[in-house]
Amino acid sequence: IGWQEEEKIIFQIIDDGIGMDQETLEHIFYKKDNNHKGNGIAIENISRRLELYYGDDYQLKFESKINHGTKVTIQLPMSEGGLEYEK
Repeated sequence: IGWQEEEKIIFQIIDDGIGMDQETLEHIFYKKDNNHKGNGIAIENISRRLELYYGDDYQLKFESKINHGTKVTIQLPMSEGGLEYEK
C-alpha cells in the first residue's frame, strides 16, 4: 500500500509469512557472514541506492515477528533534485 503524509511518500509491504527473529532483523542490512541466515545482499543494495539518491532524507524500516510476518516501510521525499512526483 502507499500514501502521502505531508511532503513524504510512504510505501508498506506486508506479509503474513514466517517472519524473522530479532537477530536476523538486526543484521538485515549487512551482507551474509557465517553467523547469520540469508545473504542480505539485496537489502544492502536497496539501502545504498536509496541513500545515494536521497541522502539522509529517506527511511527503510523492517518489522517482523516469528510466525506473524514482516512489514517493510519505505519513506521517500515528495521531490528530489528538481523532480517532483505526481500528487
